[in-house]
Amino acid sequence: MKKIVALALPLLVLSLLSGCENKRFFINTKLSLDQVFSVDETGAFNENGLIIRDDLLRAFVIPPAAENIEFKIEGMSVRAVVKTENQAPLLKVSALVYDFTQEQLGVFVDQPIPLAGVDVPFIGLNALIEEGVGKLRNKINGYLKDFDNTPLFFVLSGDSQPSGQRIKVDIHVKITGNLKYEICRSTGKFMEGGLDCEDLGVVR
Repeated sequence: MKKIVALALPLLVLSLLSGCENKRFFINTKLSLDQVFSVDETGAFNENGLIIRDDLLRAFVIPPAAENIEFKIEGMSVRAVVKTENQAPLLKVSALVYDFTQEQLGVFVDQPIPLAGVDVPFIGLNALIEEGVGKLRNKINGYLKDFDNTPLFFVLSGDSQPSGQRIKVDIHVKITGNLKYEICRSTGKFMEGGLDCEDLGVVR
């Protein structure tokens, strides 16, 4: 009996291995980026943020064998975490982006942010500017597809309402979107799903 079992196990493993095939899978996943700006000013402020390729790739965990990568921005939102010394009840903030071309493109303008307390929820931005959002989207996809490695500057500016009051807050700007990619994996023939992988040319 022991000999039969010992012979059966290698045969079973061989059968499973010989039954493998390469299949292409389409992956969709929701992702978000959170830029934080610490503001400590009396009156108008202007804060510079930076989106760097290496930081973004660490945030977006994508298998090396992935192909046809595409990130689509689905929305943006903001919130402010109020510090003890803050005196302003309300902010109006704007954002723009630019890279080495120095062309400044607006993302949103005069967004009101109430400074009600520590646990204020994110406020969705409904009046986004396509030129700035498009620049942001193209830059992220350039990082993911490995044809752009120059940083992107993200500038947040604004003032208290009424103007001239002490502002001490952390402003979070969240970019949410959908990441798509295709990947080939070796799977057992008994596994459902996936398409023919030959035309993709990548096996993982």
